[in-house]
Amino acid sequence: MYFSLITPVPGRERDAIRHIHAGVYGEHQCLWRFFPSEVGTPRDHIFRRDDQGECPRFYVVSGRAPLHEEGVWSIQTRTYEPELDVGDELEFSLRANPVITRKVGDRRQRHDVVMDMRKQQGEEALREGRHALIHRACAAWLTRQGEQHGFEPIEGAVSVEGYRQHVAKDGHLRFTSVDFQGALRVRDPVRFQQMLLIGLGHAKAFGCGLMLVRRPV
Repeated sequence: MYFSLITPVPGRERDAIRHIHAGVYGEHQCLWRFFPSEVGTPRDHIFRRDDQGECPRFYVVSGRAPLHEEGVWSIQTRTYEPELDVGDELEFSLRANPVITRKVGDRRQRHDVVMDMRKQQGEEALREGRHALIHRACAAWLTRQGEQHGFEPIEGAVSVEGYRQHVAKDGHLRFTSVDFQGALRVRDPVRFQQMLLIGLGHAKAFGCGLMLVRRPV
């Protein structure tokens, strides 16, 4: 696996921004250019956009090194093999698409966790306020994900910000994204490492799911 940082070549920042002008779908198309393949080839990368000021910047984890092309973008790549032990405490940053699956008739459908909690709890959810509702619903989702993927968010050390609904051109909600930041504890190094490589949750093609981790300074 590979970990890459993709940034504009100095002086080409405006050209880079034009490449991704169409929002999350523009980012999706832009990142595919670094991994050329035949039509129908499964996506083998996840990414996170994390701008530095007005300068776009992408972190990418991939099964092959991105193709470097002269011009607008600069690519720094290294192999990615996280070494982890049970009990390791790490700082993390994650943009995710937190959803819950509900059975509706004979089908199973995904629902945004905030909207689902508001629907399930009604007036009680409304009384606590929007920000508190977002934090509670998303923090609960992250805890559930940790149980599946070998980590435990450290209580009181996780922030939930940037709740955003991404709407398609026809006005329908495509997906939501949330930014998590804080500290976690590794419970199962094998499952946790696998998650770092393949991502967490849904909407990975649109910049969700890549968890950035580092050891506390």
